[in-house]
Amino acid sequence: VKGFRIGIRPDGSSYLHAGRHGIYYREELGGRRKNYQTRPTLQDYSTNNVTFYNNVTSREVKSNYQKELVQALTQSYQSFRFDYLAAIISILIVIIWLCYKNTLCIMYGCSPSLYNIVLIILIILGIFSTIYVAGWERHRRGISLIYNFEGDNFESYKKIIFAFNKIASCKLLKGIISATYLSDSYLSKINAGASTLTDSTPAYAGSGRMPWTNTNITTPLISACGRSYYFMPDGLFIFDSQGVACVNYLDIDIECHTTRFIEDDAPSDAQIVDYTWQYANKNGGPDGRFNNNYRLPICLYGVLSLKVRGKEILHIITSNADAPAEFKKAMNYYKLYVQNIKSKYSTIKHL
Repeated sequence: VKGFRIGIRPDGSSYLHAGRHGIYYREELGGRRKNYQTRPTLQDYSTNNVTFYNNVTSREVKSNYQKELVQALTQSYQSFRFDYLAAIISILIVIIWLCYKNTLCIMYGCSPSLYNIVLIILIILGIFSTIYVAGWERHRRGISLIYNFEGDNFESYKKIIFAFNKIASCKLLKGIISATYLSDSYLSKINAGASTLTDSTPAYAGSGRMPWTNTNITTPLISACGRSYYFMPDGLFIFDSQGVACVNYLDIDIECHTTRFIEDDAPSDAQIVDYTWQYANKNGGPDGRFNNNYRLPICLYGVLSLKVRGKEILHIITSNADAPAEFKKAMNYYKLYVQNIKSKYSTIKHL
């Protein structure tokens, strides 16, 4: 048919065209495709742009070092909690009594006053039975750790505690979960010009005691990303959902450096090295197309990383940029003495 044709455009859409002598008919087939330009999101990035941290479990770094002690700690840490069972049974008994009070009173001829007395007795018995079982659990699981230092060993361990206190005194501590590199300029623009976005959780540094243990020393503790790290004199003990592990300090590689972090509010002990804008241009200035575009401080933070046989077991940032370097210095000094540390432990059993 003269004047009739079906065409396909470069974008894949098709159309129908017909007509002669100045009268034409044209219709889109399937609708004209619009060429939308979508902005990339973080979900569009592959794992090649993401670096994961703190994802090594205690099971992955287990060794024969302090094997007997680790087995005892694991048994105490992961065995069934009978005190929880006692509390649950006590609560269920009280609930059953409350739910079936009328039936029980009619069945056994109880008066309301007697019912209340029985209820009080059940509550008291539940509390005391739970407390008793909890005490029995402490004896059943309890482990006593006694450390004897020789020569300058205690002074070298004190250096670790002093350096650790600087980390513990930081106004901000974060455990880094992952870091995503922003290769797209738009994502960088709407994130204050940052080149990397981090996923982190608050971390804790201070003194603590390993679960179900008694000891004669103060133990430095770092809790980050669901794991607890106890810096004991004879090794680093790691507790997590997978169990317990002990790492010899001689097998630990300590790395530290500084990094720049964009914050909404700068911690009081952080060094502010520059400023940026919530929506920044390529030259670092404010993008006038966005309302409420406010200035943000760029802080200099410290980074502490611990690795065992090439596997990173801890990665945290500190608001005090010098704290990780001082801790690394103290730990390297302590490694010279760690082989001479003597420890003795005993497991307390309830018979």
